[in-house]
Amino acid sequence: MFRKKVLVGLTLLVFITSLFFLKDSDIARGQMEDLSTMMEDSKKMEEEFKKEWEEERKSFKKAREEMMEMDIHEEKSRIQREWEEMRWEIKRTWAQEKQKIREMAARERGEFLKVYKDEDTAIKENWKPAESTSVKQRDYEVTSGTCKDYEESELSSTGVAIAESPEKIEEAKAKALKIALMKLSDTVLTIKPTNKESIGELVKQPDSPVKEEDVDCFVTENAKIEPEEKVKELPDGRKAVYVEVSTPMHGNTQTIQDIVKPILDKEKKVEEYEVEKEAKASATVQVEQKGPFTGLIIDTRGANVIPCIAPEVLADAGGKVYGPGVAYEEYVEKTGIVGWTRTIKPARPHIRAGGKPLIIKSKDLVEANKMIVRNDDANVIITADGKYYFLKKGRVVVVVD
Repeated sequence: MFRKKVLVGLTLLVFITSLFFLKDSDIARGQMEDLSTMMEDSKKMEEEFKKEWEEERKSFKKAREEMMEMDIHEEKSRIQREWEEMRWEIKRTWAQEKQKIREMAARERGEFLKVYKDEDTAIKENWKPAESTSVKQRDYEVTSGTCKDYEESELSSTGVAIAESPEKIEEAKAKALKIALMKLSDTVLTIKPTNKESIGELVKQPDSPVKEEDVDCFVTENAKIEPEEKVKELPDGRKAVYVEVSTPMHGNTQTIQDIVKPILDKEKKVEEYEVEKEAKASATVQVEQKGPFTGLIIDTRGANVIPCIAPEVLADAGGKVYGPGVAYEEYVEKTGIVGWTRTIKPARPHIRAGGKPLIIKSKDLVEANKMIVRNDDANVIITADGKYYFLKKGRVVVVVD
């Protein structure tokens, strides 16, 4: 750009000098016109130079901001990479080492018992156990704590290992991660798709479409690892290192639904409930009077319903009102078949059921996952869904004790 400006300047100088000798000639007039054109070209070149300079300045500013942003997240990214490298190394040898991990967890348990003398004290001091409820089913061992949280639709597990010295903390992190992943895999196996048999019991059947190795592979590939481990000082001066992992029961990525679906597809399907012609008119009137409805809430309190992946709502006369196969697959994959809660109050504004849900009290319970509603209520539910499509979208919440 600089060389161009120098050449333009020299050219102008030559023309101006020539004008002293050819001022009155036709040649001079022609050169004057050329000079005018060149001045205009020079002005355009200067404007283009300013524009290019401004773009380069903005580009430099953006690059500097991006580098600053990278610096801010560099440490977090480094930690995440370390976790991922550790995870893939565990996955590579998982099948061969699973028993060794259990033996290692047993040794860690022994070390904790040396510190706290007995198991109850070790659990109390290390985990400060939170209350276990029907929707948040917690389990604590000396070297791990797990939670099946149906309200948040998440499974989580925390492993803990002892570091003999500060230099051994990284080694303890690796041990704690292995324990956490092992316990998360065990937790997935305790899930009951329909509250009949657990996944762990089902995968042992000869014709099972899912094997235990599938569960292990799912956990080691998809479990989210919390980037920050927790380090706690023990009474004897050593360090306890805690690592937490979790996986959603459903969502936009691979989830527990992918493990459960092949099992549910094998089960015998219940015929869907149909509203009789005589009852249709009465149900339509109720829907017109009380609607529009944004979702469905089934209040099962007092019936001892236990949350599971694939519950069913049946009519008193027989036939499925809601359950697997009713909601569209795209909605089940994202939000599961139902949402679970313990009180009717937060269920009302529940984002899943919407601002004006149809609330139905269950009549009875058949098996642990089959909720029964009166025929009249079933008629209203089916009729309302025919108009507002909340069942098809999986907008169903179950309230349990």
